[in-house]
Amino acid sequence: MSTKNSIIIPFHDKGSGRLENLLFVLNWLSTCDQLEVIVVEQDSKATLDQHTLPENCRCIFLHNKKKFNKSWACNVGCKQANGQVIAIADADMFMDLDSLMICFDDCAHTFNAVKPYGVMMDLTRNETARVLRGAGNLKIHTPIDRRDRRYKGEFLNFCGGIFVIRRELFQRLGGFDERFVGWGGEDDAMALKIKRLVPNTKTYDQQVAYHLYHKSARPYPLLNRHYRSNLRLLREYQAMN
Repeated sequence: MSTKNSIIIPFHDKGSGRLENLLFVLNWLSTCDQLEVIVVEQDSKATLDQHTLPENCRCIFLHNKKKFNKSWACNVGCKQANGQVIAIADADMFMDLDSLMICFDDCAHTFNAVKPYGVMMDLTRNETARVLRGAGNLKIHTPIDRRDRRYKGEFLNFCGGIFVIRRELFQRLGGFDERFVGWGGEDDAMALKIKRLVPNTKTYDQQVAYHLYHKSARPYPLLNRHYRSNLRLLREYQAMN
């Protein structure tokens, strides 16, 4: 496929609605023929090969019996991408597609990296069910309320959720650090690299992205030995000049 834009989605099916969310996201992206979609599934066995995916989507399977390594999945997806501009996206996030495509164009011609949104809305279980059924007409400019991460006091880092970057620059930065294992830290470390090494970036503060509901399979972070080692590694990044 010859294309200037690719979007990479790392995926690990832990149940709790994650597969249904991913299939919705793929259908959302399938309406844009200018976009190559690469899903990088990582698990002990493949599950996506049992599903019919949209024509503009291809799946790469990485065999991994251990903890999910998002960094590895993203780096492999980047190497396989045809686009000169790539986006890294979570499997349960969506936003206005025209606005996202503008970010690809901005990254190709003006900025080195782009954050497509500044507001993340957490959808409830019922709202997510309506969206998956195609029955929910969600307004992109939703007022701040209890579902907005800013309202909860949570900081959105540049590389969390969805971000867009020139592929050559992503590779020169070394991609995501694959020493981060399991949940936590890899997005923050990548955001620190971009903040300190990459000039001319852009965040669309007023744009809204939506996070589909799913049950959390994540244990309390401090009880996770991988989270502790991830945190130590992230502190090393924070200490670097």
